[in-house]
Order: sequence, then C-alpha cells, then structure tokens
Amino acid sequence: MTGCQFRPIISICISASISLRRQSSREAGNRQQLKRQNKKAGSWCALWITSVLGICIITFFMVQSNTTHYLYYANLEVDTELGFSVLVTQKGLWYKIQVAALYFAMGYAMVVLINRLLKTRGVSRRRVGLVLAGMAIPVITSTIYLIKSKPAHA
Repeated sequence: MTGCQFRPIISICISASISLRRQSSREAGNRQQLKRQNKKAGSWCALWITSVLGICIITFFMVQSNTTHYLYYANLEVDTELGFSVLVTQKGLWYKIQVAALYFAMGYAMVVLINRLLKTRGVSRRRVGLVLAGMAIPVITSTIYLIKSKPAHA
C-alpha cells in the first residue's frame, strides 16, 4: 500500500492527453479552440500528477523518519493472543490521505481503461479488457483489506 508506482500514472495521463488531442482534432476545426482544450487538459493532468507524486514522496519520508512516523501509523503493538506474534497497527491520519490518493489514481486509470474499452475493437479491445481485469484484482483485495474483512477461522 505504501509503494509508489509513478510510471503507470504518467503513462495513463500521457495516453489520456494524446487521446484528447486526437478526439479534439477530429471534432474541432478551429485551431484556437484545440489549443485551449489541450492546454486545459494538460494543466489538469499536470496538477493531478504533481499532487499524487507529492503525496507519495511525503509518505515515503514520513514513514522513514521517527519524528513524523506517528502520522502514518498512530500505534504499533505486538499481539501474542493467537500463540504467535502479530504486529497490530493503528492507522494514522496520513495513512488515510495516502489511501485516498491511491484510490483516486486507480479510479482514474479504470475510467480511462473503460473509456478505451468502449472505443476499441478486436484484439485491442481484448487486451484492454485483460488489463482492466488485472487491475480490478488489486483494487478488490485492497478494498477487502481496508474494510478489515478477515478469513473465517475453522
């Protein structure tokens, strides 16, 4: 959950920007309108990337330092009730901010992929579908983890 993967985020924003340019160039004949749309999409995408990147960088340094570590993990305890040691963590405020940024990035990527799935045909459509299915697995498992659903004990 704390790892930062920026290459997929950047590639998604670049592909979204390219697809916006292609779509805009087909629909809009006016060069000025095209430039305004590209500038607007590019500035929003740059702001989004900067925000997510900033949150991930802050999280990395926060977890590594002892002075601000409590904002990410509010409490760390070792539980030995089950007969073996288990690290019990209580999430802090910044953990929730990091998770929100992560889910925002994954949600945006899924919207871009669904949009691409609806617009493509043939082999490309199957590939996008496989990427979307592969992306759904971490989203589902992390959601299950965050709602604290645990496997049933026999």
